[in-house]
Amino acid sequence: MEDTATQAGGGAKPSLSANAIAQLLADFVDVLIPGDDSWPSASTVGVQAVLASRLADLDGEGAVDRLLGRLDAKGGFAGKSEAERTTIVADFERDEAELFKLVRNAVFLAYYESPAAAARVRSLGFAYELRPHIGGYTMPVVDPERDRPHHQRGFHVPTEEVRRLDLSRLEWLSNDKRDHSHGDD
Repeated sequence: MEDTATQAGGGAKPSLSANAIAQLLADFVDVLIPGDDSWPSASTVGVQAVLASRLADLDGEGAVDRLLGRLDAKGGFAGKSEAERTTIVADFERDEAELFKLVRNAVFLAYYESPAAAARVRSLGFAYELRPHIGGYTMPVVDPERDRPHHQRGFHVPTEEVRRLDLSRLEWLSNDKRDHSHGDD
C-alpha cells in the first residue's frame, strides 16, 4: 500500500489512490460478507460505497480515514490468505470496537438493502421488501386460539383494571423518580 500523510488536523490520513481506496474497501467488506455460489459478495452489490458514505454521514470523514488507515497499516488484503484477512478484521474489531460496530452494522444493512440480496432472500420463499416501512408485511388475522401463549406465564389484565405499581419501597430509586412514576410533577 502507500504511505500516510499528516492532514491539517494532525492525524494520519491515508494517502491512497482512488483505486487503492476502492479496492481496500471492497476487500474489507468481502471479508465480512464473502458471498458464494448462491449469495453475491458484499463488494459485488456495492456495499463498499454505501459503507464509506454512511461512515462519513454518521461519524465524519475522519471515520472513513481511520478505517482506511487501519486497513492500510496492516498492508491491506491483496495477496493474503483467508485466515490472514480474517485476522486483520478480528484485530480491528478488538482494537477499535466502537468503530468496528458502526462499520459492521453499516455493511450488514447496506448488503440486505441491496436488490441482489433481497432477490436472494425472496428466492428462499421469504417475503422481503427493501423498504418494508412503506407498506408493511401482510400478516394473518389474529386467531385467539392459535396465537394465545401456551407457556402459562402471566395473564391478561383488562385496561380498566390496570393500576399503578407502587414504587415507594424501591429504596434504590430516587424520590424524584418514584414521584414521577406516579404522575406527580
